[in-house]
Amino acid sequence: MQRWAGKIGLTVAVGAIYFLAAQFGLALFTASERGVVFWPGSGIAAGTLIVFGLRMWAPVTAGVILATLAANLGAEKSLWVALAFGLCNAGEALLMTWLIERWFGLGFTVDSLRRLFGFLAATVVATGTAAVGAACAMSLFGPSVVTFLGVWEVRFASGAFGMLSVAPMLIGIAALTHDPPRWRQLVEGTLALVLLAVMNGLALTVFVGPWSMIAPTAVLFPLLLWLSVRYPPAFAAAGVFIIAVAIVWTTANGYGRYGDPSRPTADRVIAGQVDMLATALAVLALAALFAERRQHELVVCESDTRQRSILNAANVIAWDVDLIRNTVHFEGPVGRFLDRPDGSDSSDIAAFVDCIHPEERDDVMAKFWSAVSTADAYQLEFRLLLPGRGVCWVTAEGSVERDAHGRPLRVRGITRDITERKKAELALTERDTQLALAGKAAGVGSYVTDFDAERMQISPGYATIHGLAEGTREIASDEWRTRVHPEDLRRLDALRSQAFAAQKREHSAEYRILDPDGKVRWIEARAIVSYDSEGRAERMVGVNIDVTERKQAEDQQSLLIAELDHRVKNMLASVAVVARRTSEHSGSPKDFINALDSRIQSMANAHALLSRSRWRGVSLAELVRHELAPYATASNTSVEGPDVGLATAPTQAIAMVLHELATNAAKYGALSTSQGRVFVRWDRQSNGTGPAKLRLEWREQGGPSVATPPRPGYGTTVIRNLIPYELGGMVELMYRADGVCCTIEIAIENDTGPR
Repeated sequence: MQRWAGKIGLTVAVGAIYFLAAQFGLALFTASERGVVFWPGSGIAAGTLIVFGLRMWAPVTAGVILATLAANLGAEKSLWVALAFGLCNAGEALLMTWLIERWFGLGFTVDSLRRLFGFLAATVVATGTAAVGAACAMSLFGPSVVTFLGVWEVRFASGAFGMLSVAPMLIGIAALTHDPPRWRQLVEGTLALVLLAVMNGLALTVFVGPWSMIAPTAVLFPLLLWLSVRYPPAFAAAGVFIIAVAIVWTTANGYGRYGDPSRPTADRVIAGQVDMLATALAVLALAALFAERRQHELVVCESDTRQRSILNAANVIAWDVDLIRNTVHFEGPVGRFLDRPDGSDSSDIAAFVDCIHPEERDDVMAKFWSAVSTADAYQLEFRLLLPGRGVCWVTAEGSVERDAHGRPLRVRGITRDITERKKAELALTERDTQLALAGKAAGVGSYVTDFDAERMQISPGYATIHGLAEGTREIASDEWRTRVHPEDLRRLDALRSQAFAAQKREHSAEYRILDPDGKVRWIEARAIVSYDSEGRAERMVGVNIDVTERKQAEDQQSLLIAELDHRVKNMLASVAVVARRTSEHSGSPKDFINALDSRIQSMANAHALLSRSRWRGVSLAELVRHELAPYATASNTSVEGPDVGLATAPTQAIAMVLHELATNAAKYGALSTSQGRVFVRWDRQSNGTGPAKLRLEWREQGGPSVATPPRPGYGTTVIRNLIPYELGGMVELMYRADGVCCTIEIAIENDTGPR
C-alpha cells in the first residue's frame, strides 16, 4: 500500500510541477506557430527520472502526459496534438534517462567534464528525437503553416534549453541529499544565489544601450565563478536556472534588454536562447571542472593520508633529498624518528646529518656520497643520537635520480626504525652466549651432523663435554667414535643402524666416553634424524648431556630415601603418641579434636622451619616468635636473647613445650587478658671445653591469679617431661600466684644451626 501511495504521490507531484513549468514556458512562443521556445518541463521530467531511476518510469510518465494534455488543451491545441506532445515529452525523459544509465549507471551527477559531455550528448539525442515526434504530430494533426524542419527546430531548442537549465539543478539537489554540505557552506551558497538573482535582475532591467551587452557579464561572471569554485555543482546549476528563468520572464513581459519593443520578438528570443545556452554551457563546464578538481584533491588527500597511515603503522618515514636545493623533505612518523613534529617542513641536509651518531657520522656520509656518485640504489644501517630518544638504530635505503647526463639530482628512499630488532639481536647474541656458558657448566652440548658432507657442527658445550680444544666448532662426522668406550661402541653402532634402517625420526642412547685423561664419563644422546627421498639418513640434529653425576647419584639417592623413610616413621610415631596422650586428657570429642589439631599443627610448623633450612637447624628466636604469633601483640610479649641455632631434635622438643606454654597462657594465663604480658629470655653459657648450655626462661605477669592444678594434664606432662626425656635437659615449672614461670636448660653444640 505504501508503495502505491508513493507512486501516486510522485505522479501528482511531477504532474503539478510540470504543468506549472509548462504554463511558464507557454508565456514565450513564436507568433506564427505559437511554438514554445523554452520548455523547462523537459528538464523537470528528465531530471526527476534520472534521480529516481527507470524503475519509476510509470508515475513520471503518467504525470508528464497528464500535465502536457492539460497545458496544451488550455493553449487551444487539438486533443490529438496534445496527446502526441505528451507522448513525445514522456518519451524524451525516458530516452534521456536510459542513455544516462547505460553510459554512467545509477547515481548520476554532473561533477566531471566526461559526465557533462555525456549529459549534453544525451540531451541532443533525446530532445532531437522528441522534436521529430512533435514535428510529425504537427504535420498530421496541424494544420501547420510552418515546415517540418521549422517545427523540429523550435521543439528541439525549447527542449534542449529546458533540459540544460533545470535537469542539472535537480540532479545536483539529489546529490546534496546523499552528501549534504556543511551548514555554513549551505548558508553561504544560498546567500550567493540570492545575490545572483538580485544582480541578474538589475543587469536585465536597469542596464540599457551599450551597457546592456557588457554589464551583465561583468556583474554576473564573478558570482557564477564563485559558485562554481566554492560549492558543489548543484549551486552553479541553480544559478543557471535563475538566469534562464529571468531571461524568459523579461523577454515575455517586455522588460530590459530582452524586452525592447523596438526589436523583433524573434531576434529577442534568439538572443535570449543564445545567452541561456552560453551561460549554461560555461557555468556547468566550470562547475564540472572545479568539482572534478575537488575530487582529485580529495583523492590525493586521501592517498596522502593513507600513505601517512601506512608509514605510521609500519614505523617508516619516507624522504626526498633534493641535491640541487640541498633540502630534505620527510613523510611519516617524523616525531618518533627524529624528535621533531610530524609533518615538519623541509630542512637542509646538514640538519639531518647532525642526527647521525657522532661515531658513525663520517662513515655513513662517506658511504652515502659514494652511493650517490656510483650507484642507483643503496642501503645503509647506522645509529641516530636524538635528544628525546637517545640512541636508536635505523636502516636507510633508496635510489638516486639522475639527469640525462648522469648527474645526480635527488635521492628518494625510506628509513626504518630497527632499534627493537637490534635489541633483539643483541639479546639473542647474549642468550647464545649464556646458552654456551650454561651448556659448558651444565654439561649439555648440541650438534648437527651432515652425512653427505661428513662433517659435524658442534656447540661450545659439546666441545667441553668431549674434551675438545676451546673454540672448536666443526669436526669430522665420525670423530666422536674415537672417544666412545670400546665396550659401548658395538652396541651403539647397532642401535644407530637399526634406527636408520627403520627410518626412525627420533634416536636416543646412553654410552660412555673416555676423556683425554682416561676418565670415564656417561653421555645421554638424543637426536632427530631427517631422511632423503630414498630413505637414507642425510642430517641429524641432537644434544649430548653429561649424566656422569646423575649416574654417580643411584647410591646418594638411596641414602636420601632411607633417611626420609626414617624421619617419616619417627614423625608418625610422635603423632601417634600425641594423639593417644591427648585422648586420655580430653573431656569430649570436640576438645580432643581441637587439642590434637593444635599440637599436630605445632609439630608441622616446626617441621616446616626445619625443612626451610634444609634440616641444618632453626633459629631459637624465630621458633619462639613463631609459637607466640597467634596470640602476640605489640605490647603483650617480650622476646630477648642471643642468636642461637637449634638442631633437629631440640627444635621439635622445644617447639612442643613452647606450644603448650603459649596455649595455656592464652586459655588461663597472661595472654588471656589485655593487661597480661609474657617474657621469654634465654642465654647461652660456655666454659670453653664441653658443649654449651642453653638456659631459656618463660615468665608470665599481669594475668589471672595462678594456682597449681590438682591433677596435671597432658600439656603439663609435656612441659615437664619431654625435654628431660628427649634431650636429657632440665625443666622447672612453677605456678606462682602472679604468673607461671618455666625454666629450661639443655646442652647444645657450639656451632649448631644458623647464627
